[in-house]
Amino acid sequence: RLLREVSFRETITRRYVGESDIQISTEIDRTLGAVAPPKIAQKPRNSKLQEGADAQFNVQLSGNPKPRVTWFRNGQRLVNSNKHEIVTTHNQTTLRVKNTQKSDSGHYTLLAENPNGCIVTSAYLAVESPQETYAQDHKSQYIMDTQQTETEERVEIVEKALAPQFVKVCQDRDVTEGKLTRFDCRVTGRPYPEVTWFINDRQIRDDYNHKILVNESGNHALMITNVDRSDSGVVTCVARNKSGETSFQCRLNVIEKEQVVAPKFVERFSTLSVREGEPVALNARAVGTPTPRITWQKDG
Repeated sequence: RLLREVSFRETITRRYVGESDIQISTEIDRTLGAVAPPKIAQKPRNSKLQEGADAQFNVQLSGNPKPRVTWFRNGQRLVNSNKHEIVTTHNQTTLRVKNTQKSDSGHYTLLAENPNGCIVTSAYLAVESPQETYAQDHKSQYIMDTQQTETEERVEIVEKALAPQFVKVCQDRDVTEGKLTRFDCRVTGRPYPEVTWFINDRQIRDDYNHKILVNESGNHALMITNVDRSDSGVVTCVARNKSGETSFQCRLNVIEKEQVVAPKFVERFSTLSVREGEPVALNARAVGTPTPRITWQKDG
């Protein structure tokens, strides 16, 4: 499963020769402040348009080194073309979908990455034909302000929002110090929820030992490649969007790795002389960690 996750991430983010962002930048820009993983300052907004109009998603983000950004539609990577225009500055990225058609409807997701971590954020685009009426659209709800003091009615169309909900969570576990473990979960919601991991109320970010994985199907994972005693405790996963927040917890019990001690004999047998046919008992005892396995040999 881990190999499939890595293969999926590599497939959808793969760059080709000639692309300017073929590699993630490792250059630290002092004008961007301290070294930090990517962070979303302004999320993209859901959009509802008629066919023929242009859609635009704006995201403000930060990070040092400068994050590499990748846009997706329903899990498929987007590149600059006659249909899609991607413009990225030092603190903002914009995706423009030109001359939208009903086939352009879907979830548009931004993935921002630098050597210190990654983050995703999504928005939904609904494109309808001119013949469709608002009453036929089951994806939207209508909020009408009919206050008598106003001279005009204001109609606000908003995408029906769904609070986050975990449909798969992980269980308590015991892991030996130094081993690899992985916590998997799956979450639903609209807009797509942001997921954050904590160990003992300390937020976990991508580092040499902790890897945060996510794919476009709503599957999230926290992988600890080399479990340490400091990882022992309560693992919390929090999912939130504008409609609400939910979380679950499980316990990680780290079993201390035994110190390896070479075997040592603490009781030895000595040379014995016995008559033929008489029984003989040879006793030996050894200690060590792990417990030594003793075998007997005669004449080698």
